[in-house]
Amino acid sequence: GVSGFAIQANNVNGTNALFLIGNLNASGGLILKGISNITGNVSAGPIASLGGTVTGTLTATGSLVIQSASSIGGNVSASSIASAGRSTFGGNLTAINGDITSGFDDRISGSVMAASGGVMLNPGTSVGGNVVAMKKVTMGNLTSVTGNVTSTTGDVELQFSSASIGGCVT
Repeated sequence: GVSGFAIQANNVNGTNALFLIGNLNASGGLILKGISNITGNVSAGPIASLGGTVTGTLTATGSLVIQSASSIGGNVSASSIASAGRSTFGGNLTAINGDITSGFDDRISGSVMAASGGVMLNPGTSVGGNVVAMKKVTMGNLTSVTGNVTSTTGDVELQFSSASIGGCVT
């Protein structure tokens, strides 16, 4: 483990646990396949895949894959975002160019926004805020959104009657 330091590198790859108290900046790419515990913020380049815990924000200039059973304390922003499921997000999820796909049983405390893409909420996903997408919003079985659901140019599809929305659908 590394404590009290920041890591700044072109590429960061790891298959074992990384314990870091400090920020991690991987301008080229970030692939952490093991269970990581990062007390700080993480930023990555065009390739990013992360598993474990990040207490701060997580940003990537390209596609971001969150491995199963991860926990991100702050906001998440990337070109596109995909979660493998059973993960917890303490802030908002924002996809700049692409889609957002939640995993099964994800818990998102904030809002979900796909600025020019769509949103797929897989079964069991809960969103504490609003869902906003340029394209289609799809809500699977047992999904819930506390706020509003908005699709600017697409449709909002509730795949099962057990999907719930606390606000308006536009």
